[in-house]
Amino acid sequence: MDACSLQHNVKSSNSSLPKTEHATGLIPVPTRNRANQLFLAFMLLFVASVAVGTGYILMRLRSDALVFQAEVNAIHTRALEDQLTQSFNIVDLMLVNVLGDRNAGLSSEGIGRHFAEESRRIPYLRSLSLLDAQGRIIASSNPGNRDLTVLVDNYLPPATGGQNFLRIGTPWSGRDFVDAYPITNLHPASGNALSIIPVIRGISYKGGNYVLLAAINPDYFINLFSQKLKSEQGVADVLRYDGTLLLSTGEANLPGGPNSHAAFDRALLSAEFGSFENTGANGKEMLSAFRTSRLFPLVVVTQVARDRALLKWTSEARSLLLVIVPMLLAVLVLSIRAYLRQQREDAEIVSSRSQERRQAQAATQLAANVFTHAREGILITDAAGNIVKVNDSFCRITGYEPQEVLGQNPRFLQSGRQSKEFYREMWQALIEFGFWAGELWNRRKNGDVFAELVAISAVRDVDGKTQNYVGLFSDITLMKEHQQQLEHLAQHDRLTELPNRMLLADRLRQAMAQGQRRGLSLAIAYIDLDGFKAVNDLHSHAVGDKLLITVSQRMKSALRDGDTLARIGGDEFVVVLVDLVQSSDAEPILERLLQAAADPVKVGEALLHVSASLGVALYPRDGTDGDLLMRNADQAMYAAKQAGRNRFHWFEANRNNPHALGDEPSLTPT
Repeated sequence: MDACSLQHNVKSSNSSLPKTEHATGLIPVPTRNRANQLFLAFMLLFVASVAVGTGYILMRLRSDALVFQAEVNAIHTRALEDQLTQSFNIVDLMLVNVLGDRNAGLSSEGIGRHFAEESRRIPYLRSLSLLDAQGRIIASSNPGNRDLTVLVDNYLPPATGGQNFLRIGTPWSGRDFVDAYPITNLHPASGNALSIIPVIRGISYKGGNYVLLAAINPDYFINLFSQKLKSEQGVADVLRYDGTLLLSTGEANLPGGPNSHAAFDRALLSAEFGSFENTGANGKEMLSAFRTSRLFPLVVVTQVARDRALLKWTSEARSLLLVIVPMLLAVLVLSIRAYLRQQREDAEIVSSRSQERRQAQAATQLAANVFTHAREGILITDAAGNIVKVNDSFCRITGYEPQEVLGQNPRFLQSGRQSKEFYREMWQALIEFGFWAGELWNRRKNGDVFAELVAISAVRDVDGKTQNYVGLFSDITLMKEHQQQLEHLAQHDRLTELPNRMLLADRLRQAMAQGQRRGLSLAIAYIDLDGFKAVNDLHSHAVGDKLLITVSQRMKSALRDGDTLARIGGDEFVVVLVDLVQSSDAEPILERLLQAAADPVKVGEALLHVSASLGVALYPRDGTDGDLLMRNADQAMYAAKQAGRNRFHWFEANRNNPHALGDEPSLTPT
């Protein structure tokens, strides 16, 4: 019902009064006072409902913003931990296979040259050295390191008898051991100095026990982490289990310094990954996430300032309050003024009925204006839930005219997205507390589904009996669509629109569960484009991006419905092939993928040629764990590259690590 109809009702009721009332006197003052009090109570309840609903909505949006940032932090932390673990695992595998019986005849200089060749294969390896039992460097890829003595007692994990594994030391300040020193409290690192992270692994060589010492360049990982987590977005730290800082993208965090994350220390005692809040070095409240390496005593911690996570919420809250607060103040002030004016008139015993009518019309007009001009949709029902009034904003949002909804129950707006249990709990809250606020999905007259923020209040009489229900709602469909876009960005590669690593892991878990139920196999194909780096170097990264987009679209077209193609970084892709009866069922699809990658791509005037090397692992034959299948497929891909590229290679369980040269078995420690 709009303002015009309210005015019409007032005029009709006034004209129907008998003229004798004007001469005989006024309506009794107690009755008028009761009406005024009900009017003021209704307006105060309306203001309180809007204020409480707005506050609840703002707090929910704030909580959602913090939860979303925590999820984004967890995604960043997992991606960085995965990259770090893979990189250290490559170093570990290289240390296992770098020396063997085939190198037994090499001199110290020969071993140093051999180490130099192996070091060049890993971009983040500064040097590789061989230590004797006394910790003296007897051979090194950097001749300057020879004859230096390096202590190996402060490495994690601690050495255990008879077991050889990768152990990580504290940082050194300098480019390599020859011009570096261990960072301690007495000898801290300087702000702009280079540093290295020493790692060791015991080996058996020529019948004796030796230690391989590798110097890892932390700047490589700082640059890599900074590409994934911009400096204005947050900071990423890598620590040992004892809290020693190994590297950080924050300029103020120096390597070798103690861990300042007290909340992290408590969280690490009970979980391998998680999130916490702490105060940063600059005094700001930070949202942090951590994740321990699955293979090494390393922890990755990412931090984002809380105020940055709430920037968008703060802007939206300010805009909303700039609209709501003046409106509520205006309603409150006008309502109180109307109430006080009526009280003064009652106290003075107004002598003229016509003046009394004009005042009643003014009060009614005020209520009608507030009801009509509110930007939020307002819905009023009787105690049975049938609609008795709606405002213009209700009609604008839902598309219904007042005559189409009056007398109906609001359930005709339901979209079907909420369950009966949801509405049962909503009505239980209204009955018990007289108020409910939350999100609803309803349907417009044209059939479109829209999201709304709703605050519903019960209007009760002096005896506590519910007389009406007042609903105030705002259309938040655009906000929900923006949230869905953010979720899409979190699960898809921005360049190719393919699933990213996070969505790939979810689909792989679903595919393995489905295969187990159906008794079928699935294949994981790890794809690396051959020659892509040359395209970037010769034609620019923009041309390389266009090539990636075209090749990814072709490879996706080569798959069946139900299969998944994901981009996990650079020129690397992963394919999940489902519902395979036997491994040969996958080979036609693999051939199509090879052909899709090998077909020339024209970008501008350039005709580009690349190919693909595919490593394939079969579930459950080659593993029942997603990470294991990915590693096995990765190994098989390296075997395909070594076999000549532009081909696919099935994983072989008895095949050596493809990063190592030759096919000799690794040495067994004595």
